[in-house]
Parts: sequence; structure tokens; C-alpha cells
Amino acid sequence: MILLAAACVSLGVLSTAQRKRIAALESELRAVHGEATVEVITIEIQNHVELATSRSPFVRPLAMVTPGLLRSIVHRATLKMMRSQLAENGVVADVRSRRVPVQPRTAPVDDDDPPPGDPDL
Repeated sequence: MILLAAACVSLGVLSTAQRKRIAALESELRAVHGEATVEVITIEIQNHVELATSRSPFVRPLAMVTPGLLRSIVHRATLKMMRSQLAENGVVADVRSRRVPVQPRTAPVDDDDPPPGDPDL
């Protein structure tokens, strides 16, 4: 299983740009892992400032000046936490961060409903 911290793709109707992005990620994963298909779990952190300020009150001024640096710090801390917690639960995973182009969402994501045609979920 590969965890990919990146922008989430909505489960609704996919735009052409989103389909191209998915195809590009699939090609890259096949090239790296040599498998015909690989399942990827994506996570999009949407509250960088809130997470960082909950750890330190001095973060808010940093967020106003260098939001990119703050996102990077939060992502590194999240990766470290995910690796640790997954290992504690016996999960062998390749946890890493990838930067992908962001596309606006076309429909809200409903995590309770599996994608159409997915018999495993």
C-alpha cells in the first residue's frame, strides 16, 4: 500500500484535467513499482494554520509571512506521525509526500460511499 499525501480527487464526476492527473500518477507508480495497478490513498491537509498554532502560539505570524514554509513543516510532521503510527500497528507502508497540480473540486467528497463499480468496498 502506498500513502500519497497530496491533493484529493473528488469522487464525483471527474474533469478531463483530473483524469489526466490520475493517469499520470498511475504511470509514475507503475514505473516505480513495476505493477499493473497500485492503490493509492490520498490525504489533503486543509487546516495547516490551525494544526500548527495548536502546537505553538508563535506560528500565526509565521503563517502570514511564509505560508509555504508552514505547509512544508506541517506535511513533514504529518508524515513522521503517519509512519510511526502505521508501524506501531504493524502496517508496512511507503509513506511519502508528492506534489501534484491542484484542480478545483467539482463535487463534494463523500468518504462513506465507495466509487461506482468498486466491488471491494
